Amino acid sequence: MILSAVATGLFACVTVGDGPPSAMHAAIPLASPTPGPAAPAPTTLGLETGRPAAAPHAARADQWQLSFAPYVWAPSTNGDATIFGQPTDLDASLIDSLKDLTSLKGAFQGRVTADRGVFGAYLDINYADVGLESELAPGLTADIDFRLTMVEAVMMHTLIDRPFGDASGLKTLRVRGGGGMRYYSYRLDQSVPDDPTGLAEMSGSKTWIDPLISVEAAVMRQDRGDGFILRADVGGFGAGSELTWQVSAIRRAQINFRRKPLTLEFGYKALSVDYEGDHSDVQILQHGPLIGLVF
Repeated sequence: MILSAVATGLFACVTVGDGPPSAMHAAIPLASPTPGPAAPAPTTLGLETGRPAAAPHAARADQWQLSFAPYVWAPSTNGDATIFGQPTDLDASLIDSLKDLTSLKGAFQGRVTADRGVFGAYLDINYADVGLESELAPGLTADIDFRLTMVEAVMMHTLIDRPFGDASGLKTLRVRGGGGMRYYSYRLDQSVPDDPTGLAEMSGSKTWIDPLISVEAAVMRQDRGDGFILRADVGGFGAGSELTWQVSAIRRAQINFRRKPLTLEFGYKALSVDYEGDHSDVQILQHGPLIGLVF
């Protein structure tokens, strides 16, 4: 089954102007007819007009910065689901998940991020359609077609944006918080080839929406796209599921591929869902490695 930081530069332009001779130089005769060099005016930061230096992020404050990160998440799964009264065991190890790649009918995982000044948003989409097997009784195995669609939409606001380090390795600590929603849609179709009665066959689906509270902390280098990102959210609160939470730890690294810079993400992600509804229950924990690219 397949199912989820920004860096900015700090620039300053230093200019030195030539000031006019002072009144004291005009009143006192000089020993030499050749005037000496004029005293330099005070150094100013920012534009050559002498206006105050702009804030580190002012150059990008009015522009949207967009990124797209397709990724692959290969989790182990622990849990079970009951769809319209029919229980199904969803336990699968990481090896099982990798084996299920051969049973994929379709899958997509990706994250779109938009940032403008202290505001940001992201849309994370997971879709998977895989085939599983579940043992109902000794000698009786069910073929299961399990489809999952999960969409996260979250608005974020920067709480901390602080540079640190020295010129040889200037970094930025950025902490953001926000809220949004996560949409779930599960569909399960079960068939039992060895059951001539067809009584074990069933089909069902369930859809709900969870509110979310999200936080993200990132430490990034300012001269390139390297850094670490921690993300966490919690939600549900009985509005959709009873409780859902998600955590991920991501390492972002910039590498050269055929003499071109390429930003790579890899790390670990865990997602838990506890949903209870009319004739439908889902208790599932998924955790495993992920890898992706950032464009």
